[in-house]
Amino acid sequence: MRVLQLFSLAFVTLIALSGCDGSDGQRGSMGNPGETGDPGFNSLVVQSELSTGNAQCPYGGVIIESGLDENSDGSLSESEVDESSVICGAPPEPVCDLDSFELLDFEAWRREEGYWIGEYTFLGADGNPFESTSWPYLYDQYKGFLRIQLDGGDLEQRNVFLYPPQDEGDCGEEGDVVGTGTCSINGNEKIFAADQSATDCSGSLSGPYSIGAFVVSTTTRLIGDDTVVYQVRLFEDGPLLQNQLTSLPGNDTRIRTAQGLNNGAPSYASFYRERRVLRDEFYSELAAARLEYNILEVDQCGYDQGNQPSGITCDQHFGED
Repeated sequence: MRVLQLFSLAFVTLIALSGCDGSDGQRGSMGNPGETGDPGFNSLVVQSELSTGNAQCPYGGVIIESGLDENSDGSLSESEVDESSVICGAPPEPVCDLDSFELLDFEAWRREEGYWIGEYTFLGADGNPFESTSWPYLYDQYKGFLRIQLDGGDLEQRNVFLYPPQDEGDCGEEGDVVGTGTCSINGNEKIFAADQSATDCSGSLSGPYSIGAFVVSTTTRLIGDDTVVYQVRLFEDGPLLQNQLTSLPGNDTRIRTAQGLNNGAPSYASFYRERRVLRDEFYSELAAARLEYNILEVDQCGYDQGNQPSGITCDQHFGED
């Protein structure tokens, strides 16, 4: 009984104590501020030039250093440098000396140089074989013989194009032949000449191209080792007249396609397939093609790209007289 009384007393006491929690008192006043700390260090950044010939930067540059001015003298001493970085200058552009420049230093031009024999197709704006009002020969399948010669920064190209005789059904009208041949019996040929020179040391070329009294501007540039882009414009930076792409896979083969434009509209297209040969094979196959097309000796290299009398011999044209 006494135990029960003690337990009850303790329980009542606990309840009484738990009910004695009062409200919070008022906030005390703010204490005095502490003492001022020592001043911090200034952060400094210094940039210095590196002269040409520096071990880190052969072509000069700058070194950027940063750190804390721990002795507060306003300058960044070597012991205070925390971080540094170097920015080197770029090497100078190579000086282009066109007097000593060699196109043969470029793989694409090495693939271009030499004697070439080709099979050609030339199409008009309508996609059919081109028909000329002043050259009455077939353009759907004809042959070309090209010599490309490089000398320093100069390129010389000399071509002769051979055309088979016309179909007999195309004969009987005035102008059905050029020269002294007979329509449907004798083919004919004409020459083409183009010269360009290096304009910089990247392998690019330029030069005028003449058709009679008409002169246009031409440029050539390389894309890697296997691609050449040739352009013809009415004048320098003028309207585009022709784009020609040459692919050089490196196996003595050239594949060329050209697009002609007239006031921005298509005017012609060409597809040339060519193979590089040695000099003797070049002239041997040229002679054989002339026999196949029955081209008269008097007409050999007898006409220029404007279909006018050339006034020169083949030896003079190819520069091997």
